[in-house]
Amino acid sequence: MLPEITERILSQIPDSIKLTTDDIKILHDNKQFVLDREDVIFERFFDILLNFEPTKNVFKEGEVPIVMNVFKRWLKITLSSEFNDEYWQWQTFVGLVHIKRGVTNNVFISMLSVVTEMLVEEVTSNVPNEAGVPILKAWLKLSRTLGALISESYRIFYLKAVEEVTSIDEKLLNRISILAIDNLLKDNQNFRI
Repeated sequence: MLPEITERILSQIPDSIKLTTDDIKILHDNKQFVLDREDVIFERFFDILLNFEPTKNVFKEGEVPIVMNVFKRWLKITLSSEFNDEYWQWQTFVGLVHIKRGVTNNVFISMLSVVTEMLVEEVTSNVPNEAGVPILKAWLKLSRTLGALISESYRIFYLKAVEEVTSIDEKLLNRISILAIDNLLKDNQNFRI
């Protein structure tokens, strides 16, 4: 199931904005630059998570150092990856893990943006423009793909779980949702442009 879901999500991203072999080379070539700053990135990342009650509660007692090491390992693997099917399927799997852990898509996307923001700060402060822009563009392409895989797989797996529990298939769930959304749209016409 994971390969099919991954392929389905990736196929919905326009080719013109996908990560290219040049982007991958840029990420590989600048791996050490990012890894040299991982402590700063992770400290701020976890400071935000641990000082906000809704996200603080995601972690069990004593778990933060373990999760921090997993996150560091993810970054090292990501910056070294060939971005093959196995890597993308791993990212799709993260959507499933997020459901289990109670990490909602709004939190995930916000925190992925925080990592990107910190990388922007580091690159713009330490790398000349002509070298920094390609690094940031490559990272943005990567983070956009990660965001698509993880958030959409979260949605798909969530629907699959509902389907399993209720025996209502995905097509029917989507039709029911569209009917309910039509009603919500009618109730909120004042927001139309």
